[in-house]
Amino acid sequence: MADRQIFQLDEKTTPVATDWVAVQDKTGTAGAKKVSQTNLAKGLKVALQLTTPGGRLTLTTAVPVTTSNVSAATTVYYTPYVHNIIMLYSGTAWEAIEFTEVSIAVPSTTVTPFDVFGLSSGGSLVIETLDWTNDTTRATALAYQDGRLVKSGSATRLYLGTGRTTGVSGQTEDSISKRFHWNYYNRVPRQLKLIEVTNHTYATNTVRPWNNA
Repeated sequence: MADRQIFQLDEKTTPVATDWVAVQDKTGTAGAKKVSQTNLAKGLKVALQLTTPGGRLTLTTAVPVTTSNVSAATTVYYTPYVHNIIMLYSGTAWEAIEFTEVSIAVPSTTVTPFDVFGLSSGGSLVIETLDWTNDTTRATALAYQDGRLVKSGSATRLYLGTGRTTGVSGQTEDSISKRFHWNYYNRVPRQLKLIEVTNHTYATNTVRPWNNA
């Protein structure tokens, strides 16, 4: 029987970047079966930054993709969908946060778009909203941080999507006739239908809803 090498493993409570971490590499030589902590951290950073946020904005708790009409909703939820990890910027680096469903009240506005952002509070995910100035202008623009859309001037706020309030203050809707919520990540096809039986004439070169309804 061939000799076997047995190593004693000690826990190092304060590792440094030049320390080595043992890895399994069946095709490598014994001396090569290790990786520096610095290179390991670089690899993990790349892998994590490629991770798409795993949740979706929804108007029904614990239902990431609704199948029935939701009207008069007063709460926006961000719930796990493909997984429960989200990468958030700390101001110096991206950090992976494991999350459960979080929610926020619909803004107290009427017929106004609003953006939804995710951020870290004490290491946990929270979401916040920001109303647009009008139908075509954000109050605060979006910007890119390492290739991801964030709130301009506040990169710790990751852009998740946009909603819109109805004609009733503090309410929004996600129905087959009014898709007032849009996810930037993990989009899925949604049906949208409008039946208008009233005849009308419109000769102005300005875009508007059908029959202005």
